[in-house]
Amino acid sequence: MQQVGILPRPVYTSQSDAHVRPRHIENTDPRFQHKTKFKPGEGIQAFADEIYHHPNVVVYQQLQDRRYVYEVEDLGRITGAQHTATRSKLAFGGKVVVEPHTGEVVTEYPI
Repeated sequence: MQQVGILPRPVYTSQSDAHVRPRHIENTDPRFQHKTKFKPGEGIQAFADEIYHHPNVVVYQQLQDRRYVYEVEDLGRITGAQHTATRSKLAFGGKVVVEPHTGEVVTEYPI
């Protein structure tokens, strides 16, 4: 695993928001009802920064597109809910996926 200091810092852009907001923040599009949802006040740039700088962050690179994934299982609070077809489960951590060269946030969601 590489040190976080040399990995791209997450940058939440308008493109990031166009992907994240309808899937993981708002609950208005029926196509995304099954997606994990952030608790109000969670998500966006501050969430990406918190995950990136967390002492327990796990970092790996996806093989197919080389994007970096920053993941923290437990932030010590409820960050949202994970939804399936049959139940919901509270989420306490989060995941942020970024482009390898720019750090642009591709997606982020509670886990």
